[in-house]
Amino acid sequence: MNPGSPVTDLVFRAMRSDPNGQPVCGQDRRTLGVKPGAAPEGDIPIDSAGNVLPANGGMSIAPGDPLHLPKHRRPRELGGEGRDAVFQLPTAALYPALALRLDRPEHGLIEPSEPCRFIAFQNAPHATQPDWILYGGPSAPDTTPS
Repeated sequence: MNPGSPVTDLVFRAMRSDPNGQPVCGQDRRTLGVKPGAAPEGDIPIDSAGNVLPANGGMSIAPGDPLHLPKHRRPRELGGEGRDAVFQLPTAALYPALALRLDRPEHGLIEPSEPCRFIAFQNAPHATQPDWILYGGPSAPDTTPS
């Protein structure tokens, strides 16, 4: 996590699920990854050399509680209107190429931790795919690695 960011052990994201129960990797807002380009069309601006910068955008997440997901992303069973599964990721799974920045108490971004090529940043969230766990609700057993 970036210095000064509030501490959270888990982050949540609604994403399409593959047949094995893992999030689908891609380049849109319903997959594990980022949509290239500046907001509002994309998730992160890419400079003329093909690079992205820290603290400049990334993959949206909800810190600490899946109820922080926007209503249009949250599935019906969580009081929302979304159609995708909710996955959780322990923040410990964010390896050095990635940083978590909370821009609001109920929203954060997984961003590059240092300047890099967009393709390298795109591949970094994809590499976390095995670490995302399908959220089972508040009564589900805790499947967070110890």
